[in-house]
Formats: sequence, structure tokens, C-alpha cells
Amino acid sequence: MPHIRFLFVRLAVCYRLPSSIRCLLDSAELLVLPATGRTVDFHHTITRALPGAPIKTRQSILDAAKAIIIEEGIGALTMERAATKAGISKGACMYHFKSKRALQAALVEEYAAHLSSELARHEALFDGPPEETLVPGFIEWFRSFDHDNHGWSTVGLAIHSNFVHDEELMRPVKLWYERLHARIAALPEDVRTPALVAIMAIEGFFYSHKFEVDLVSPKLKIQAWHFILENLVHNHAAAQTEH
Repeated sequence: MPHIRFLFVRLAVCYRLPSSIRCLLDSAELLVLPATGRTVDFHHTITRALPGAPIKTRQSILDAAKAIIIEEGIGALTMERAATKAGISKGACMYHFKSKRALQAALVEEYAAHLSSELARHEALFDGPPEETLVPGFIEWFRSFDHDNHGWSTVGLAIHSNFVHDEELMRPVKLWYERLHARIAALPEDVRTPALVAIMAIEGFFYSHKFEVDLVSPKLKIQAWHFILENLVHNHAAAQTEH
């Protein structure tokens, strides 16, 4: 029956069934219900019926988009390329992201969420109240980033350099920085300025890495971390940053 054929084709396209099945009617987007002659959006119907499927498919598209940026640059990112990289049809891709701009916006949102989770993860390595863990956590975050950032350096650079003048797209990133600076502003007066100087110095290390001009030796970096902790924020966590 035609509707059964449509069903299996779209399952193959969207959920990575064998290529021998995927080659059939790859562009089919509608499911025909023979009893009524009514057509329905296949992808919408199937993803509602499969728990977790929309989230997984959406994330696979974002992962594909990031991979394209890392491997070929943001100029190579198109809806077609993202769909192909994710192993789905363009129609399935556009079910989750109606346009390239929507995909770009989701990438920026994910980048901002990544910044939040990474800072929180590295701050959690240190004991003490937030005003004592911020700078050590920031330093440890860069140490991890410097060792292996899993391509986020390239993604971050692409986002900042291509969308810097697009206030709407960059809003999630600016909100992240607003929250960071609000934390600094809320610090006790005697540590506020030293913490700001420390954070901005570490930001310099982040951006020199992103722009591939990080020429500082590992030994000198360790000395810089200790200088920041011991002379700027007077934090006894300095010993924890030495490996």
C-alpha cells in the first residue's frame, strides 16, 4: 500500500535505516491516509510517536552543523549540507529549523549554554563560596580548553567573527557575559577589581588560542596562573592548579 511505502521511506531517511531503504523516495514528506485521502506531515507524526526522537534528531543536526564549521568553515554551512551530514533529508532538517538563520540561532544558543556548563563544571572542582571559586574555575577551564576543546574554539571564533554585528543572534552570548560581569560586580569591594583584572587576563588567553596566536609556553602559563591567584585574588587554591 502507498502509505506503508511512504512510512518506511521516511523512517529510513530520518532515523538512519540501511541505505538500501533510504534510496527510495528520499524526498517524500507527506503521508497519505487512504481511508480519508488526507495528507499529514510525516516527520511531525512519527516524531510525536517516538519518545525522544525529535530531541535526538535536532541535536544530530546541530552536531552536524558544528562539524561542518570545524572542518570547512562557517561559509560551508547550508541546510542541505547539515541535513546530509546528519544523515536525514532536507525536509526533516527544516522540520526542526525552518531556515538557515534558525539553525544559526540554535548554534549560538548552544554555544552560550556550553560556556555556562563549562564554567560551572570547572568551578565545581574547587571548594568555597562563589566569590572564591570564580577565578580558579576560570583558570582551570582554560587549562582544559587549551588541552582539548573538542572544536569549540573554532565554533566560538566563527560565531563571534561572523555575527558580531547581529545583536539578535548574539543575544545569548551577550547575556552570558552580562551574568559573568554581574557576578564580578557583586563581589566584595576589596576583591572586585583584582578579580576583574584576573578574568580579563584569562579571557586574553582564551582569545589568543581561538585566533591561533597563543605562543606562550606551558611553563610560563603555569607561572601566570600562580601569579594571578597569589597576587591578584589572594586565593589559596593556587596549589590545586598545578599538575
